[in-house]
Amino acid sequence: DGSVYVISNQYGGPYGNGIYHFLNGTWTQLPGAAVSIAASWDTGTYPILDIAPGGFYVTNAPGQIFYHNPSTGYAPPLPGAAVEVAPSTSGGLFAIGDPASAGIFYNDLSTGAWTQLPGQAVHIATNGSNVCVVNAQGGIYCSNEQPAITLNAPPGASTISGKVENVSSGALTS
Repeated sequence: DGSVYVISNQYGGPYGNGIYHFLNGTWTQLPGAAVSIAASWDTGTYPILDIAPGGFYVTNAPGQIFYHNPSTGYAPPLPGAAVEVAPSTSGGLFAIGDPASAGIFYNDLSTGAWTQLPGQAVHIATNGSNVCVVNAQGGIYCSNEQPAITLNAPPGASTISGKVENVSSGALTS
Protein backbone atom coordinates (compact mmCIF):
# COMPACT_ATOMS: atom_id res chain seq x y z
CA ASP A 1 0.00 0.00 0.00
CA GLY A 2 3.05 2.28 -0.22
CA SER A 3 3.37 2.59 3.52
CA VAL A 4 6.49 2.37 5.67
CA TYR A 5 6.93 0.94 9.18
CA VAL A 6 9.91 1.91 11.32
CA ILE A 7 11.30 1.47 14.80
CA SER A 8 12.14 4.97 15.99
CA ASN A 9 14.96 6.17 18.18
CA GLN A 10 12.30 7.23 20.72
CA TYR A 11 12.75 5.16 23.87
CA GLY A 12 9.71 2.96 24.42
CA GLY A 13 10.70 1.28 27.67
CA PRO A 14 12.25 -2.08 28.47
CA TYR A 15 10.70 -3.69 25.36
CA GLY A 16 12.36 -1.44 22.78
CA ASN A 17 11.57 1.77 20.93
CA GLY A 18 8.41 3.25 19.45
CA ILE A 19 6.81 1.75 16.32
CA TYR A 20 5.68 4.19 13.62
CA HIS A 21 3.69 3.84 10.40
CA PHE A 22 3.98 6.31 7.49
CA LEU A 23 1.04 6.37 5.05
CA ASN A 24 -0.27 9.13 2.77
CA GLY A 25 2.21 11.69 4.12
CA THR A 26 1.38 11.10 7.79
CA TRP A 27 3.31 9.36 10.59
CA THR A 28 1.24 7.49 13.17
CA GLN A 29 2.62 5.88 16.31
CA LEU A 30 1.41 2.31 16.80
CA PRO A 31 1.03 0.57 20.14
CA GLY A 32 3.93 -1.40 21.51
CA ALA A 33 7.70 -1.18 21.40
CA ALA A 34 10.26 -3.21 19.48
CA VAL A 35 13.88 -3.52 18.36
CA SER A 36 13.23 -4.85 14.84
CA ILE A 37 10.36 -4.89 12.36
CA ALA A 38 9.65 -6.77 9.12
CA ALA A 39 6.68 -6.43 6.78
CA SER A 40 5.05 -9.70 5.75
CA TRP A 41 5.43 -10.72 2.09
CA ASP A 42 3.01 -13.60 2.53
CA THR A 43 -0.56 -13.52 1.22
CA GLY A 44 -1.55 -16.63 3.17
CA THR A 45 -3.61 -16.94 6.35
CA TYR A 46 -2.34 -19.07 9.27
CA PRO A 47 -5.07 -19.31 11.93
CA ILE A 48 -2.93 -21.26 14.41
CA LEU A 49 -0.84 -18.09 14.92
CA ASP A 50 -3.53 -15.47 14.01
CA ILE A 51 -1.61 -14.40 10.90
CA ALA A 52 -3.42 -12.74 7.98
CA PRO A 53 -2.09 -10.86 4.92
CA GLY A 54 -1.00 -7.25 5.29
CA GLY A 55 0.57 -7.35 8.74
CA PHE A 56 4.08 -7.11 10.11
CA TYR A 57 6.36 -8.84 12.60
CA VAL A 58 8.28 -7.22 15.44
CA THR A 59 10.83 -8.53 17.91
CA ASN A 60 11.16 -6.81 21.24
CA ALA A 61 14.15 -6.39 23.57
CA PRO A 62 13.43 -9.61 25.55
CA GLY A 63 13.37 -11.51 22.20
CA GLN A 64 9.63 -12.12 21.89
CA ILE A 65 8.20 -12.31 18.35
CA PHE A 66 4.84 -10.66 17.69
CA TYR A 67 2.71 -10.48 14.56
CA HIS A 68 0.48 -7.46 14.02
CA ASN A 69 -2.64 -8.69 12.27
CA PRO A 70 -4.23 -5.76 10.37
CA SER A 71 -7.72 -6.82 11.54
CA THR A 72 -7.15 -7.89 15.14
CA GLY A 73 -3.94 -6.14 16.26
CA TYR A 74 -1.08 -7.94 17.95
CA ALA A 75 -1.48 -11.68 18.23
CA PRO A 76 -0.05 -13.48 21.29
CA PRO A 77 3.71 -13.92 20.89
CA LEU A 78 4.89 -16.66 18.55
CA PRO A 79 6.71 -19.53 20.22
CA GLY A 80 10.45 -19.10 20.51
CA ALA A 81 12.64 -16.03 20.65
CA ALA A 82 14.63 -14.05 18.10
CA VAL A 83 16.60 -10.87 17.61
CA GLU A 84 15.48 -10.42 14.00
CA VAL A 85 12.95 -12.06 11.65
CA ALA A 86 12.38 -12.19 7.88
CA PRO A 87 9.07 -13.51 6.52
CA SER A 88 8.95 -15.67 3.40
CA THR A 89 6.36 -15.45 0.63
CA SER A 90 5.19 -19.01 1.18
CA GLY A 91 4.14 -19.67 4.75
CA GLY A 92 7.39 -19.35 6.62
CA LEU A 93 9.37 -17.10 8.89
CA PHE A 94 13.15 -17.02 9.07
CA ALA A 95 14.76 -15.80 12.30
CA ILE A 96 18.05 -15.26 14.03
CA GLY A 97 18.07 -16.68 17.54
CA ASP A 98 19.59 -15.04 20.57
CA PRO A 99 22.76 -12.98 20.01
CA ALA A 100 24.96 -15.49 21.84
CA SER A 101 24.21 -18.34 19.41
CA ALA A 102 23.23 -16.32 16.30
CA GLY A 103 21.61 -19.49 14.95
CA ILE A 104 19.34 -19.34 11.91
CA PHE A 105 15.86 -20.80 12.28
CA TYR A 106 12.78 -21.37 10.10
CA ASN A 107 9.17 -21.46 11.32
CA ASP A 108 6.52 -23.28 9.29
CA LEU A 109 3.62 -20.92 9.98
CA SER A 110 1.01 -23.59 9.23
CA THR A 111 2.20 -25.60 12.27
CA GLY A 112 4.15 -23.05 14.31
CA ALA A 113 7.14 -25.43 14.44
CA TRP A 114 10.74 -24.15 14.34
CA THR A 115 13.64 -25.89 12.58
CA GLN A 116 17.27 -24.87 13.01
CA LEU A 117 19.09 -24.30 9.72
CA PRO A 118 22.85 -24.49 9.14
CA GLY A 119 24.95 -21.42 9.82
CA GLN A 120 25.00 -18.33 12.00
CA ALA A 121 24.12 -14.72 11.24
CA VAL A 122 23.71 -11.28 12.76
CA HIS A 123 21.15 -9.98 10.22
CA ILE A 124 18.57 -11.67 7.99
CA ALA A 125 16.25 -10.46 5.19
CA THR A 126 14.08 -11.81 2.39
CA ASN A 127 13.15 -10.26 -0.93
CA GLY A 128 10.40 -12.56 -2.09
CA SER A 129 12.60 -15.23 -3.66
CA ASN A 130 15.80 -15.31 -1.60
CA VAL A 131 16.78 -15.24 2.03
CA CYS A 132 20.02 -13.37 2.74
CA VAL A 133 22.09 -13.31 5.90
CA VAL A 134 25.04 -11.26 7.10
CA ASN A 135 27.53 -13.10 9.30
CA ALA A 136 29.60 -11.65 12.15
CA GLN A 137 32.51 -11.00 9.76
CA GLY A 138 30.30 -8.95 7.40
CA GLY A 139 29.96 -11.64 4.71
CA ILE A 140 26.64 -11.65 2.85
CA TYR A 141 25.15 -14.98 1.80
CA CYS A 142 21.91 -15.57 -0.13
CA SER A 143 19.97 -18.72 -0.94
CA ASN A 144 16.58 -19.78 -2.24
CA GLU A 145 13.84 -19.03 0.25
CA GLN A 146 13.20 -22.75 0.67
CA PRO A 147 14.16 -24.05 4.14
CA ALA A 148 16.02 -27.28 4.78
CA ILE A 149 13.62 -30.21 4.50
CA THR A 150 13.58 -33.89 5.37
CA LEU A 151 11.57 -36.27 3.18
CA ASN A 152 10.03 -39.16 5.16
CA ALA A 153 13.40 -39.86 6.71
CA PRO A 154 14.00 -41.95 9.83
CA PRO A 155 15.52 -40.27 12.91
CA GLY A 156 19.15 -39.31 12.35
CA ALA A 157 18.77 -39.08 8.55
CA SER A 158 20.51 -36.25 6.76
CA THR A 159 18.75 -33.05 5.75
CA ILE A 160 18.32 -31.89 2.16
CA SER A 161 18.68 -28.16 1.49
CA GLY A 162 17.59 -26.15 -1.51
CA LYS A 163 14.71 -26.01 -3.92
CA VAL A 164 12.96 -29.28 -4.69
CA GLU A 165 12.07 -29.31 -8.38
CA ASN A 166 10.79 -32.81 -9.04
CA VAL A 167 9.74 -35.60 -6.69
CA SER A 168 8.26 -38.78 -8.14
CA SER A 169 8.43 -42.48 -7.36
CA GLY A 170 10.80 -41.79 -4.49
CA ALA A 171 13.32 -40.03 -6.75
CA LEU A 172 14.55 -36.56 -5.87
CA THR A 173 16.15 -34.09 -8.25
CA SER A 174 17.11 -30.55 -7.51
